[in-house]
Amino acid sequence: LAGAWAVGRAIAGPLERITGALSRLAEGDRSVAFEGAARRDEIGSMARAADVFKTNAQEVEAARVRAEEEAKKQSARAKAMSRLQAALKDASQAAAAGDFAGRVPQNFAEAEFNEVAQGANGLFDVVERSLDEVNQVMGAVAAGDLARSLPGDFDGAGDLELIYTKKK
Repeated sequence: LAGAWAVGRAIAGPLERITGALSRLAEGDRSVAFEGAARRDEIGSMARAADVFKTNAQEVEAARVRAEEEAKKQSARAKAMSRLQAALKDASQAAAAGDFAGRVPQNFAEAEFNEVAQGANGLFDVVERSLDEVNQVMGAVAAGDLARSLPGDFDGAGDLELIYTKKK
């Protein structure tokens, strides 16, 4: 009878510990350890199988964290894109109304967004300088100064120097 009790305890004790560790794992405790994995009997097989569940749970948790981080990055990128679009819209609408003072901010975390803003601002600069010089020449012509010309020192979109030299 004592031998049967000892055998029962040799089986029941490890099973209780594996069951307890599985319950803690199910509750989210990824630090549980499964005793008996080195055993070459059914208890060892159960402990090894339970350890596979633990490893899978850790991998699922790591994948969930990565997915959350990626979702946060995508959300931040979408917000930055919306800010860029709004700034481009505002600056373009102001420029269309003759106000070239507005510029697109270049303080985005994404380098490509800053490049787009820089390109738009460069275009606004060229158009603003071009229009200022045209206005100055037109004012001089209106005042009778027919010797005044555009210096033609334009970089970028359209290169106005080429336009004016072809007409001469």
